[in-house]
Amino acid sequence: MMTIKRILAFTLLLAFASITSANCLPEDATPADVRSVLECQLGEPTANTAPARTDQLAFWRQQATSFEELAGTYESSGQRSLQVLSNNLKTRAELAAADMSKFEQTGDVCNVAAYKDNTWFWGAGLRLNRVNSRTDLQAPTMAGCAGTPEIPAMSLVDQVQESCESAESCNQGLAAVEPLTMALRSTRAVARLNSESALTTLQQQITEKDEAWDRYLFESKPLWPWELAFTDWWHDRYDDTYAQGFRRPPPKQIILMHPSIGAEWIDNATDGDRFAPTIYVEIVGVNYWDDTNRWFRDSWLSSLSGASLAVTVTDRPGINTVGAGPLLTFDNTFEVGINYYGEGEFGVMVGINLMKLWKGDYEKRVNRLKNAGR
Repeated sequence: MMTIKRILAFTLLLAFASITSANCLPEDATPADVRSVLECQLGEPTANTAPARTDQLAFWRQQATSFEELAGTYESSGQRSLQVLSNNLKTRAELAAADMSKFEQTGDVCNVAAYKDNTWFWGAGLRLNRVNSRTDLQAPTMAGCAGTPEIPAMSLVDQVQESCESAESCNQGLAAVEPLTMALRSTRAVARLNSESALTTLQQQITEKDEAWDRYLFESKPLWPWELAFTDWWHDRYDDTYAQGFRRPPPKQIILMHPSIGAEWIDNATDGDRFAPTIYVEIVGVNYWDDTNRWFRDSWLSSLSGASLAVTVTDRPGINTVGAGPLLTFDNTFEVGINYYGEGEFGVMVGINLMKLWKGDYEKRVNRLKNAGR
């Protein structure tokens, strides 16, 4: 029922606009009158007709269809400049619909969303901004921007003046552009309201991402600098274009040549050497630091966050110095491994991540940097 009421109100407003816009046309218009007529026709609506969020996708799809139909009408009448303008607006509306569709799927607002005010802003120069090309971003955890080719900037005055000059009379050309300006005016009104609400949504998402980064920096498995760099590279974090906006932290950590210390039990070692300290290096592995991304989220193994291949070095009489085996990480902190030393000798090891020794100082330094940035 609410949707029907909004559509009815919108239709009535357009009807009212079509009556009042007749006052915008002079009796004998010339190309010099185009700017003043457009400024009159593109005046702000007198009522708020923005659809509810649940109606947004349908609104932008309908606008794209309307601009496409207008382009067809102008093509039939030979008004090439208005056809080009309509197709430009159609592409913008299609992009808005694609961005809105991704927003409904992922809950993320693209930082340069096409349905925001900037894409439909014409200002005092009556010139629509250029929309830069973007690649399609498929990852559901990233900001949801739809892919698009570049949409060129376009001067409303230039396009309408060309139509005005090619028509039998300038009044005829200005009358022909009236349905287009009415559609554009309503689209701009919705885009402006979306800009206001998008800022609030973006602020909420940035706060959520900032909190996720705090968890990643302070609660995940501490990594050595080369592991942090490799994890960023693996997840394509070295992108200074910010096409995906303010990114969330990587979903998993890449473990690479990670040294630690631990203690190991070998049952067949000599008395006094069965339980001894050991040095181990995780050669390669992965750790899902966030419990929402782990392998076994709904079982008793939900605390299992990572697995890696480890090499141990220990000094026991009668036992090989070097062993190797799998190492499991639980809740980013506790590590348990089984190592094989050859000749049927196995050891059970519990690990202590060396980076934990500097965690307190590390947190102080990070918080100091964040506070300095504010």
